[in-house]
Amino acid sequence: MALIKTTNITNSESLIKGVAKSGNVSATAVGLLTLILVNDGMNVKQDELMQRARLKRVRFIKARRELQEAGYLTINKVPSRVNYEWIINSNPLK
Repeated sequence: MALIKTTNITNSESLIKGVAKSGNVSATAVGLLTLILVNDGMNVKQDELMQRARLKRVRFIKARRELQEAGYLTINKVPSRVNYEWIINSNPLK
């Protein structure tokens, strides 16, 4: 289960456009970012996100890793639970 959060994002549309123009991540990763932003504040399962994105596991994981490596996505394990917190950063850490 993942709790999706956003930080310092006032306009998700401009964030998505900026990420797409930057060329730092693939179009698949930009699509996944869009899907994650739409689900802001929700608890979802990774398998549900894969189905909504219509991606197979390998492509989904690759896109997720691209977002993490570019600094747009941080995934933290919630203490004493099997849940994870997915945080979208508008200003990548890198």
